[in-house]
Amino acid sequence: MEFLEYNLVAWRMTCFYGFPERTRRKESWDLIRRIVAVSSYPWCIWGDFNDLLFMSDKKGRNRHPQCLINGFRGVLEECQVSELALNGGKFTWERGRGTNEWVREKLDQAFAKDGWWAKFPLHNLQMMHVPVSDHEPLKLDFLKTDISNMKFRFRFENIWLKEPGFIQEVTDIWHTIPVTHIIPKLTEVTTFMARWGRSFFINSVKN
Repeated sequence: MEFLEYNLVAWRMTCFYGFPERTRRKESWDLIRRIVAVSSYPWCIWGDFNDLLFMSDKKGRNRHPQCLINGFRGVLEECQVSELALNGGKFTWERGRGTNEWVREKLDQAFAKDGWWAKFPLHNLQMMHVPVSDHEPLKLDFLKTDISNMKFRFRFENIWLKEPGFIQEVTDIWHTIPVTHIIPKLTEVTTFMARWGRSFFINSVKN
């Protein structure tokens, strides 16, 4: 899909479903390579990739094959896309809840190129919860209203550096995105600081 907005700036969104068979996983990766080459518009791809980026994206019996993780990571790095942070939970699919075979995995994700991050710096990817499916649906908002509707101007305050956990959280966010994607890195860090600043401001007023 391609979208053309009132300001005549086009961008692309791809809704993706990866082959569930492990023997066909390379076909999924090759398809992503072909899709990214179609256009130079700012691009976002999301859906059920049926694959994992990290071993920690799975909880349950049987480790995910490292060769599949490496292959999935490789195609994303080759296509120069970065993962959108997922809010509201970690695992988007589960099977066997309440049994010894309970497995949870992060199969549903979203990724975007630098141009898309620059166009939608205040996006928000949210996990929803429904009782009728083994997959949790994802909702993508292009504007974080909790940030954009703030009643104060964001400004970094040195006193935040003394707050427990602030430096570590900023460090963790910075290292979750590859160094080659500087715009997403800066966007995620500044968005976190804006949330932190708002919370710090509200708590200071209450005290």
